[in-house]
Amino acid sequence: MNKLLNFLRKLYKSQAIQNSFWGVLNAVVHPILMLLAIPIFISYLGIEQFGGWSIINSIIASMGIFNMGLGSATVNFIAKYRANDDWDNIYRVINTTFSIYLILSIAITTIGILSTDLLIDYKVFNIPTQHVELTRYTLRIGFFIVGLRYIEGVLVSIFVGFERNDISSKIHISSKALLIAVQLTLVVMNFSLIAVFIATAIMSILSLIIELYIVKRFVKGLKFSLLFSKSSFKEVFSFGIWTWTQSIVGIISGQIDKFIVVWLSGLGVFGYYSIGQEVATRIHGLFGAATSWIFPKIAKETAKNNDILPFYYNMQFLIISIGILSVSTLFYTRDFFFTLWLGAEKYAQSVDFITVFLYFNIFSVTTIVPYHFLNSGGYVRGNTFFIAFSSLVTVVSMIVLYQFFGVIGLPLGRLVSPAITSLGSRTIVHLKILKDKDIFSGAKIILPSWIAVIILYLGEQNILPFYVQLICFAFLAWVIQWIFGQKVNISKLVKSI
Repeated sequence: MNKLLNFLRKLYKSQAIQNSFWGVLNAVVHPILMLLAIPIFISYLGIEQFGGWSIINSIIASMGIFNMGLGSATVNFIAKYRANDDWDNIYRVINTTFSIYLILSIAITTIGILSTDLLIDYKVFNIPTQHVELTRYTLRIGFFIVGLRYIEGVLVSIFVGFERNDISSKIHISSKALLIAVQLTLVVMNFSLIAVFIATAIMSILSLIIELYIVKRFVKGLKFSLLFSKSSFKEVFSFGIWTWTQSIVGIISGQIDKFIVVWLSGLGVFGYYSIGQEVATRIHGLFGAATSWIFPKIAKETAKNNDILPFYYNMQFLIISIGILSVSTLFYTRDFFFTLWLGAEKYAQSVDFITVFLYFNIFSVTTIVPYHFLNSGGYVRGNTFFIAFSSLVTVVSMIVLYQFFGVIGLPLGRLVSPAITSLGSRTIVHLKILKDKDIFSGAKIILPSWIAVIILYLGEQNILPFYVQLICFAFLAWVIQWIFGQKVNISKLVKSI
């Protein structure tokens, strides 16, 4: 009993566990609140305006392509200099990236606002005529929000570099919850989307001020100042240039499907597509938040020349097992929960999209850990290449499958990349970073996801009775054990964190 208590006490005190807990809570609270809010938004705004609201948010998110990769560079160098207790260089890195992002924030905001008319008048985003003026004003406010988020990105990177994701998570939970409450109030009171975006801008300003204050309190001796040093620029950009390229490719990969859907099928279909996509994004974000502390940890362990192989397999085992179990459970209960959430009519319109995106999540959980290991292992360029290739595959797949299967071909095209093309990145991790002699070890990692999706699909088509599906999942558990075998040691994982 004492051993169990000591074990639980160690878990509770572990900073990695704290980071994971608050990261998960941050990833859970906002999605839950958004999922509760979406039916209200649809009810008061209508499916087309909801689709418009979603595409404007996608446009805002796409502006992250100009982040120069300095957030990851900040995390990397803070972790590196912390390993040597080098505070002068920590201050230098923070002020360098803060200065760059401050100038970038002003530039992006100004250029974005001035280019809004051009984007709208030339129908770049295929906005229906009745929503043109609304989109014009909300997009201008959106560019202002983008500028604020660039500065906020530096502050978040500071917390992550110090392996204190829990602090930024607590701030975000509070600010996001308050923001959604304000947005819902405005929508229910029949205020326009313009008022909703103005409220978002005000809340972003307040959140930024609070985070600046907390960073000053947390990083003792830090004095924010403009620092434009050639050597500092060279250092952060030497790491940041490829993470920037990766960020650009990643943002395009994450947003391009939405523009394709609007282009091919209009805002009406996109409104229902975005429901399924929102579910997938929030689930993936949940696992991403729970493992965001991996990057600085691996960077620090690599700097100390420590063995990272056991940690990799332990994390993959946990993420894949929990991911398949949780998403499969949601799949079996989706009729109840999504009907309760959306109502029978809207759920009937979006169920096919939701189903395919749940398949997507089962595959995508296998990509989270390799992504962090490639970046922290010095393979940012290779990781960027794979993301770019996956984006190209996604675009081609969506367009081609749309021709054959209609609107359901759109999410099916999104599914192709994590199910097939991501094999390359996993193989590189296993052969180059982990020095695994088994050439098929990377491919084996995705096998459980394929088995799970096949079981769920055959069950949905009434080919497999439910009891047979349970037997198949028991077989899947054996497959996971066969893949990881002696490579998994949870007690070592606990000690490592």
